[in-house]
Amino acid sequence: MAPLPEQRLTPFLRPFTNVGVDYLGPIDIINARRHEKRYVAVFTCLVTRAVHLEVAYSLSTESCIMAIKRFVCRRGPPADIYSDNGTNFQGASNELKRQMKELNLTCAATFTDTHTKWIFNPPSAPHLGTTGPKR
Repeated sequence: MAPLPEQRLTPFLRPFTNVGVDYLGPIDIINARRHEKRYVAVFTCLVTRAVHLEVAYSLSTESCIMAIKRFVCRRGPPADIYSDNGTNFQGASNELKRQMKELNLTCAATFTDTHTKWIFNPPSAPHLGTTGPKR
């Protein structure tokens, strides 16, 4: 068996300091007699393997950022976020970087003070993901 990644072995960290994020869905719901699709952002603590779920209303960058903001408000800011190369994750990462450069405090305040890093898995190696077993 291969050695575990360093971020999974760091002792004495609060839960959800290093997280992996991925999307689940779509899930069909009925809202006021209309059928709609919703997605679930799955945040996994890399040390304790605890799971936090947030509803994402679409696969857009804005919806991804809102799910991350709700996660940060509930669990605290993560040091590292690991994800695949989904367009919503890359868009959220690029949008947060752009807004940090422009000093837009409404959105960038989520990650500016905490120095959160967003780490993407290599595009051709989804099995290297640290968020859980890939099948």
